[in-house]
Amino acid sequence: MLSYDGRVQLIQYVLLSMHVFWASTLILPKSVTKEIQNICSRFLWSGNVEGKNKALVAWKEVIKLKKEGGLNIKDIEVWNRAAVSKHVWQIIENTNNLWAKWISTNKIKNGNYWSNKSDNNSSWVWKGLMSIKKEIMKIVEFKIGNANNINFWKDHPWIHGCFLLEKYPRVMMKEAAVLKNSKVADLWRHNRWNLPDPIGMPTLEACEYIKENFTLNNDNDTISWKVVKGSNFNPEDINHIFYGCSFTKMIWNKLLLICGCPRNISSWRRFISWFCKIAIGKNANAAIRRNIMTATIYQIWRSRNMKVFKNETPVVEENIRRFKFIILSKMNRDCLHLVSLCCYGFGFNSPEAFVTGKLQPFPSLLACGLSIWPEAFVTGFCSRIPEAFVTGFSSLLSSCFLIPL
Repeated sequence: MLSYDGRVQLIQYVLLSMHVFWASTLILPKSVTKEIQNICSRFLWSGNVEGKNKALVAWKEVIKLKKEGGLNIKDIEVWNRAAVSKHVWQIIENTNNLWAKWISTNKIKNGNYWSNKSDNNSSWVWKGLMSIKKEIMKIVEFKIGNANNINFWKDHPWIHGCFLLEKYPRVMMKEAAVLKNSKVADLWRHNRWNLPDPIGMPTLEACEYIKENFTLNNDNDTISWKVVKGSNFNPEDINHIFYGCSFTKMIWNKLLLICGCPRNISSWRRFISWFCKIAIGKNANAAIRRNIMTATIYQIWRSRNMKVFKNETPVVEENIRRFKFIILSKMNRDCLHLVSLCCYGFGFNSPEAFVTGKLQPFPSLLACGLSIWPEAFVTGFCSRIPEAFVTGFSSLLSSCFLIPL
């Protein structure tokens, strides 16, 4: 009989993973999500997925965060809507995606996602995308640029996440003297608003609000996810995450010397361009550089996630230590493989292969290991093939420190 902790683990990683594909594709019917919750609830309290649900605590309490008294189990309905919202984002951003292009051509046509609607003949997928429109408006942020493609009245939620007629429903188009198809840019002249004189009080309030809160410029209109106040999420791009922030710079400064990276590289794109040129091939030096690159990226991404999701401040020294462990584990396996190839694949059945100098790729690996963490590398390698290491170490050591990485 599983304990409650064991059941919680199975629910989180097995039962709630079986519907992930469909939940990421379309909005599930409420009857389906309710049945999934009932199955999880029955299994949690009785250990069976069938029979009556003898729940001791309401499911809405169970899915709360642990700090709020719950078990931190995913809310299926909320997760479903969040997963499907990625498709909405592809439509809004007009990404280079075959499905998004098809939707733009056949569904949206000359309009946009915000102005589109579903009807009785629409598919279940499209109805689901339309049903979460209001929720998407609340979690995205619109930044007005030139506003050449934004309808003034109702086709775009440019008034802080809502349409103008939604924020001011009492405003009449005739009283405002602004045409139905007018663009926001049509009402901006000589770096100031050129709005008609309002007739009624609601129109006056709307005009004053626009003048106080919005200005246009020559930039393109942009949309981004909102940053929740007090959270650890901040606007970031790939250049900032992997190369630009102070933490990653300290990591790279300690490790790129091993790869011989020039100091004048200032962006992630330039670094990748340089790295692709010097890490090509099957030789030991290229393999070492690729290992350093992948291990460092992994550690940076891991530290970033720990900061975002667990509020743990990353420490450079700790990440360097983990990086060394990953690299040395990989290099020790590679060294053992190379020695096996040289000793058995090429007819060398004894440690004399070191002395005769037949292990050509091996000095590069040893040089990198010694430069990263000498004690650990020597200890780890000796524990695997001590006789060969002792026999050939004296003849290889001098050449290893002369090999450029």
